[in-house]
Amino acid sequence: MPQIVTQWWLVDASGLQAGEAVGIEHCDHIDPEPGDAVRFYTGWSRHWDRPEVYLSGEPGPGCELARWLADRDVALTGCDTWSYGPVPPEDPVGRFGSPRS
Repeated sequence: MPQIVTQWWLVDASGLQAGEAVGIEHCDHIDPEPGDAVRFYTGWSRHWDRPEVYLSGEPGPGCELARWLADRDVALTGCDTWSYGPVPPEDPVGRFGSPRS
């Protein structure tokens, strides 16, 4: 992967619990442009020393937020969690918001 030089936005969504989604309301202070990057801080790393908690689930960016970011042509996102989206997922029937078969 080549070097990426772009504007980064940091979204503080700390305090969410496992299974809770980072939503558009957490991004009310940012205005990403096409090609920008957005990093989500959930604070879930505070559980690293307690694997039974850390691995039991996590907060993460939700499907509505993903569409919002895509509409703005954000090039790159990241999150401080072991998966990315919330676990358990927003849609318990579909897999991480994927269409149902």
